[in-house]
Amino acid sequence: MIFVTTAGCAKITAHNPLTSDESMDIQIYRGRFSIHYGQYESPLNTYGNFIWKQSRETVDVQFLDLFGQTQLTIRSTLYDASVTLRGKSPLTGLRIEDVMQKTFGFRLPVSGLRYWLQIQQAPGSLAQITRDPKSGRVTRLIQDGWTIEYQSYFESTPTRVKRLNIKRTVDDGTLFSAKLVIDE
Repeated sequence: MIFVTTAGCAKITAHNPLTSDESMDIQIYRGRFSIHYGQYESPLNTYGNFIWKQSRETVDVQFLDLFGQTQLTIRSTLYDASVTLRGKSPLTGLRIEDVMQKTFGFRLPVSGLRYWLQIQQAPGSLAQITRDPKSGRVTRLIQDGWTIEYQSYFESTPTRVKRLNIKRTVDDGTLFSAKLVIDE
C-alpha cells in the first residue's frame, strides 16, 4: 500500500501502484548522473553518463565517464549481483546494495530505483507519495529511508520521468545524493 499526500494538504489516502505487465517489460534509460557522497574529510563527487537496462529479473547499469568509456558495470539478478570496475575482476554477492557498500562505502539503491524510475513504490515496504495538486504527477516518494524527488517529466504517454534526485542520510550522518537526467 502506498500513502499519497498532496502538496499543501494534510490528507493521506491509499493509492495502488501500477501493476500492469507493461511496467516490467525490458526498459532502457540513457542519461547523465552526478553523485555526491560524504562530508568534510573526503567527499566523493562523480559525474558521467549511464545506460540502465532492466527486465523482470535483471538490472544492468553501465556508468560511463564523460568520454564514453565504461568505468563501472552493475548487474543485479534475482539470485546474485556483481560490480565490475574498469580493468578489475567482478565483485559479487547476493544483493547489489551489499556489494556496493563493500566496494564504495555506500549503497546505491538499485533494487528500489528499478521501480522508482517507473514512478512506483518498490514492493515489500510502505512508501509516502506526494503529488502535485494540479497535474496529479508524483513530486516526491519516500521509501526505505530514501527520498526521491521527481523534478520533471517527458511529455508522453505513458508518463515517464525525465529528471529525479535521490538522497539519503546514512547511519553515520553522511549525505548521499544523486541526480539523474534521462535523455531517452
